[in-house]
Amino acid sequence: MNEKIARRRRRASAAGRVALLAVVVAGAGFGCGASRAPSPFSSPEDQRIVIEVINHNFLDVTLHALWLGRRVRLGTILGLGTANFRLAWDETELLRIELDQLAGASCVTELISATPGEIIFLEIPSHLEVGYDCF
Repeated sequence: MNEKIARRRRRASAAGRVALLAVVVAGAGFGCGASRAPSPFSSPEDQRIVIEVINHNFLDVTLHALWLGRRVRLGTILGLGTANFRLAWDETELLRIELDQLAGASCVTELISATPGEIIFLEIPSHLEVGYDCF
């Protein structure tokens, strides 16, 4: 009986890893275009990226954006919630997102290429496992 439970947990864990990886990779695909030159006619909204997050976990998660030695707090997403965060972004760079669970583990996503005006989708699985889902 315990063997069956262990197999189910491994399958659920693998499904969560695949879901997070698929979302991060899909969001990273948006950054494959060339960098846009700043236009005098563009608004400050055009110089931002949007990070859309779905939290399937019961724990609240605080998110930070990490790039080039900078760490910017995006905000907190409640357990089983969704949120949109905006981040000032003026050029094409690689970005990581740090996930810090309240009373849980912390980890950092893989590198994501981001260009101003893009939307990055991030999905937090119900059982976030450090080492499998993020680093």
